[in-house]
Amino acid sequence: LGYALLHPLAVVVYGRTVSDDLEIERLRDAFELRHARMAAYFAFIGLVFGFVHGLDRHRTNILYHRVRELSVTDSLTGLHNRRFFMESLRREHARASRYGNDLSVIMIDIDHFKKFNDSHGHPAGDTLLRHFADRLRQSARRTDIVARYGGEEFMILMPDTQLEMAAHLAERLRKDIESFPFENRGTQPTGTITVSIGCAQFDQKADADVEHLLRVVDDCLYRAKNGGRNQIWYQPPHGCLSNLREMVEKDDLRSDNEN
Repeated sequence: LGYALLHPLAVVVYGRTVSDDLEIERLRDAFELRHARMAAYFAFIGLVFGFVHGLDRHRTNILYHRVRELSVTDSLTGLHNRRFFMESLRREHARASRYGNDLSVIMIDIDHFKKFNDSHGHPAGDTLLRHFADRLRQSARRTDIVARYGGEEFMILMPDTQLEMAAHLAERLRKDIESFPFENRGTQPTGTITVSIGCAQFDQKADADVEHLLRVVDDCLYRAKNGGRNQIWYQPPHGCLSNLREMVEKDDLRSDNEN
């Protein structure tokens, strides 16, 4: 394009600024139309190849992000999978360790899920998991990371969140699941679908790695399961395992006595 367009333009500009007709004629004779056509042809070919290459890069970029999305998404529920949760937990754990930010984790287990599967079959169990995941997604905040950890276990990672706020969300979620009209819920031992929940907050001194924090929240969930299910156990930093329901009842009793 430079040869096809700029050379004639240079002749015109040179002719207006220089009065040497012989020099202008020599410059004009140096231009050949076949060379200009060839230059324009190769410019067009380059443009086509550039356009095709751009489309290919765009398609590759879309495929990359699609594959990345599939690699971190649970195919059944559409939530993040365990791999993405662990990557996020390590990132947020490192940030909390460095800057002293709050970080809380919630672990959730559907009570008597195996009995539900045995009674109604795996397709019904998959449907329950999908609807359950929808309830989690709607209950969590936009900044929370909700993931299916495995089987009927789910995790919620809550950056910049203290344990009190995490426990509040957990209790709201527990009540929502208990009252939601899941299909076939009446066949469960309690007459409805319930969950057991463990909550823990990152401890700057004790949680040297993410594995320790996971052990703490897993212990909380274990206590909730063994304590009768459909309840929440939590462990604050430097504190002991506690039952959230017992704490709420004590606070209510204390308030009544004060009144």
